[in-house]
Amino acid sequence: VLATDTQHVVSTVLRHNIHQNATSLPPSAGSIQVRELDWTVPSSEWNWNHPSVVASTERSQQPSLPSSELDRDLLTPPFDLILSSDTLYSPTLITPLLRTIHSISLASKRSHRFPPVYICLERRDPALIDAALAEAQSKWGFVVERIPHRKLCKTMEKTGLNWDRDDWEGVEIWKLVLQQTSVEE
Repeated sequence: VLATDTQHVVSTVLRHNIHQNATSLPPSAGSIQVRELDWTVPSSEWNWNHPSVVASTERSQQPSLPSSELDRDLLTPPFDLILSSDTLYSPTLITPLLRTIHSISLASKRSHRFPPVYICLERRDPALIDAALAEAQSKWGFVVERIPHRKLCKTMEKTGLNWDRDDWEGVEIWKLVLQQTSVEE
């Protein structure tokens, strides 16, 4: 798994949360890498070979690392699946987020198929969510489909997470898949 966020979130929350929870995973679960990926940086400036930063607006934030760190196996596209959680909250970040997801989808195409993208959100601002999903379709060429609430609840029950229905109030999961005929960046 490659987990990404801005430098501030990576350093204050994400890396800590992964470290705290990794011990509860079975050894066969694989590994989790954490790197900064700032959506406002164009994909032409991304560096998948850096161990801590894919893209940053803070050039000074990119640490110089020993060659042993640079030699480790890094997760790079193509990816089988793209997950995004709680990322639709600001109108100014809709286009950068969708551009980022679009770029990663293009880089992850395998056998004439693009990976599915699942966006989990809480519908706090319905107009913002509707605008983002509309832009995903019209500008970025994604097929957009909501996972039915009933199916979500059933799936969660099967995993043993027996949340009350109220816990899922306002939570939505959307599946986006890039169309073959989409316009490339």
